[in-house]
Amino acid sequence: MAKKVFSDEIPVKSDRFFEDVILNDELTSKMYLEGLGFQQWEVVSRTEEDGKIVREVDVTPPQNIPSFMKKFIKGKFSYKERVIWQKGSDSCTVETIPNVMSDKIDIATTIKVEPMDENRCRRIMEVEIKVRIPLIGGKIENHVLGEVEGEFRRSGDYLRNLLG
Repeated sequence: MAKKVFSDEIPVKSDRFFEDVILNDELTSKMYLEGLGFQQWEVVSRTEEDGKIVREVDVTPPQNIPSFMKKFIKGKFSYKERVIWQKGSDSCTVETIPNVMSDKIDIATTIKVEPMDENRCRRIMEVEIKVRIPLIGGKIENHVLGEVEGEFRRSGDYLRNLLG
């Protein structure tokens, strides 16, 4: 299992971050497709019950697949992302379900915000990944964490340029 925490500053009020950024489908779609160069980012469902919002998205990232992983991936790599947020909470959880070997790969993310001042918040993302594939599981975990870190940094740059 591998775990990593990333943080940065985003120019939005902490109590508006989830509604104005994470769950803003138009902004998030534009960020993934134009800002991060993803091939697909498409909302497939969104529900709200008792203040709990669950959004599921089909995602196809850039295909930066190292050779040691290619034998496990036939066609394009993609994943389903499920964001779960309780209105008023300062954090959300994100479940990532890959289209390959989902029975051997678990990816769980928590995104939390802390107020910095009236118009800025600190975004903190904790990612935990476990790959149960003998001999190369740790190598896959490290590759995925590297990709996630790059996406986190680029998404922060995109949001600061857009919102700042």
